[in-house]
Parts: sequence; structure tokens; C-alpha cells
Amino acid sequence: MKAALLYVTDGYPFVAEDNFSGDELQFLTAGPWDLLVLPKLRGMPPSPLPACGYPLDTCLTAPDGQRIRFLADRRSLPLMAAEIRNSLARHVLPRPVGLCKSVAVALHARAALRRLILERGLHRRPLVLYAFWFLPVVAGAWMLRREFPHMRLVSRLHGIDLYGFQSPGGYLPFRFWRARMADVFAPCSQRGYDYLAAEGVPAAKLTRRYLGVPAAARTAAASPGEGLHLVSCSFAEPVKRLPLLARSLVALARRHPEVRLHWHHVGDGPQFGEVKAAVGAAPANLRCTLHGRMSVEESRKFFEGEAAGGLDGLLCVSSSEGLPVSMMEAQTAGLPIVSTDVGGVAEIASPGTGLLLPADFSQEQFDAAVLALRDQKKPELREAVARQGRERFSLENYRVFLTDVLEPQMRISEEMLRAR
Repeated sequence: MKAALLYVTDGYPFVAEDNFSGDELQFLTAGPWDLLVLPKLRGMPPSPLPACGYPLDTCLTAPDGQRIRFLADRRSLPLMAAEIRNSLARHVLPRPVGLCKSVAVALHARAALRRLILERGLHRRPLVLYAFWFLPVVAGAWMLRREFPHMRLVSRLHGIDLYGFQSPGGYLPFRFWRARMADVFAPCSQRGYDYLAAEGVPAAKLTRRYLGVPAAARTAAASPGEGLHLVSCSFAEPVKRLPLLARSLVALARRHPEVRLHWHHVGDGPQFGEVKAAVGAAPANLRCTLHGRMSVEESRKFFEGEAAGGLDGLLCVSSSEGLPVSMMEAQTAGLPIVSTDVGGVAEIASPGTGLLLPADFSQEQFDAAVLALRDQKKPELREAVARQGRERFSLENYRVFLTDVLEPQMRISEEMLRAR
């Protein structure tokens, strides 16, 4: 019987900002299987989907009001006890709310997946569950392995779903026994690979796999003259430190009144008010344009620089990152990057394509890095940046992931099914 691939997304296609799954979907639909797209979140209306093997009708996370009934499940207490034991053994105290929520999500996902597998006869077919993020949903699927031993589990990992230090109190649900929960872990950076290896995930289960983005239609032109047109693109949340970026730019403008600066920011979020307040006292040589939220297509188009009158670099001062997709998109458009050296950023902003700052950078270090972008305006330098981005972060990465990772796992599932 034809194989089946369960593709677990975070919000795609219901959440427009979750575009990364959409980039990959065009390759998954061409694979040798029936494809089922299973979002963790639910909303309306969904984005258009390519033809899939089944309609989109299963959501893997229960609404908040329904989670309590999953906490009453007989599996809840043993799962909680094991999670607490594993965390405390590594001197991490589980957060009660996060613990209860993650257990409820895992148990609901288990029930939803079990029902789907039995109703669609997937227990008689080669089967791979592929999660774009390492979510508690993966724990729910892992709990079904005894009943469906031929189901193979593959998970990518990025940043917030990978690093314990990105989570409040260092608590990341199921972090300390995730090595048991999947057959293949595909971190999206070498930094992530090394982090998982250090935590004890066997090398046989690890493969570093970069994401991919569409190549920009054109290499962005630099702004005219000696000034700088700068852009940042992120959600305004604490880890992104956008108020710090705004204050640093204001200080740069005051310290260098001879340099005309124009800062564009794409994105909104809970700290957006702080950002507005920080730039309210900007000197005359710093112009700030806060664009708010853009669609994925709009932001990618913006990186090409035409709407901004040219662009000279992408700025990021996050305290932690995975491997930012916005940087990949900016780099394919030829934009140099100035960023804190966190997560996998050094795998994008390498010498010649960007400048790295320490996470606790000084104002002098920030000023020097941003002003150095004036030396990166030559077309041949921009083309070199774009070339690296298009080679390293091509959409072809998804095709290679399909042939090198997903298809072999499907063959293993088929062999296991035949041996039963």
C-alpha cells in the first residue's frame, strides 16, 4: 500500500507568518507518499494548499478549555512524574504551567494521531511523522510507538524548541529525554547539532540540515551617498531586544551627527511600544520607519531595497537565535548583516558577508560595526553576499532533505511493516 507522510506544522496553513512550512510543502507534495498536513494550531481561513493526499481536518492541539480533560487521562500522572524526574536530575525545575500544558498537548496529540492512523488505515501502510518543530506533539507521537512500531519519527529543531536557555527558567518540555523520542533529529544549524550532541543525542540520529528560501529576484542596490539605510525584521519580543537596538541607533546618531541614518523595522509585537518610545527622541540625522507587520512576500520584496531607496545592511541584536530565516532572505538579496554572535548566526554572517558582535556588546562596538557597512556598498561585494546566500540556503535544501532523510526513513518503515 502507498506510504503516508504526516507533516506536523506549528500554524501553517492557518497562520500566515508560518511561511517556512509553505516553502517546503511544494517538495513534500512531490514525494512518493500520500501527504497529510497536521497543524498544531487552528484558525480560519487557511492559506491555499497544494494538492495533498487528504483534506486538512485534524488539529493536534486542543483548545485551552479542553486541556483539563487530558490532564485527567490515566497517562497524565506517569508522564508528569517522568518529566519532573528527568528535569530535576539535571537541576532544572519544571514550570507548573508549562509542564501541565505540554503534557496536555502531548496527550491530545496522541489521541488525535491514534484516531487518524486507525480511521485512515495508516497502521497498515509505511508511515513517517515529520515535525517541522520539536513540539510536545512529538512526545504524543512517541507514546504511540508501542502500538505502531513501524511509524518513524523525524523532527527539525531551530532555536526556541532547541535551547534550554531560551526558555523561562531554562525549562523546555521533554528536553532531557527527547533523544528517545525521534529516529532522526535535523537541527537547522551546526550550533544546534553540537548542542544536541553535547546533550547526549547519538550521532546516528543527528543530521544538520539548513532551511532554504527563494532567491531574491534582484540584488539590492545600496543607498546613495555616505549615509546608511538599515533594516531589521523580527517580532518585538524580549529575546529580540528591539528596544536595545533602537536605543543603540539613537546613541550612534548622536555620537556621529555627520552620518545620516534611516532605520526600517518590519514586524510588531508586545515590545513595539517601547521601540516607539526609544526612537521618539532620535536626533535629526536618524529617521525611523516602523512598518509593522508585513506578509512574507512583502518582507522578501522589501529586502530587495527598491521601496527603501536602497538598503545597506540587516541589523539583529538578539540575545539568542536559531538560524534566522530573515537573515537568509536578506543575504540572498545581497545585504550584509550586523548581528550578535548567538545561535547559528555565525553560519550566515561569516567574514565577507557580515559583522558579528558579542551578545553584551558596547556602544563603541555597535557603532564600529554599523559604520563599517559604508565599505560594503560596492556592487561586487553585494553580489558575493548574495551568491553565498543563494548557494547555502537554496530551496533545493528541502529536496535534498526529502531524498536523504525522509525517503530512507519511509523505506525503513516499509521493511518493518513487512517483517511483522
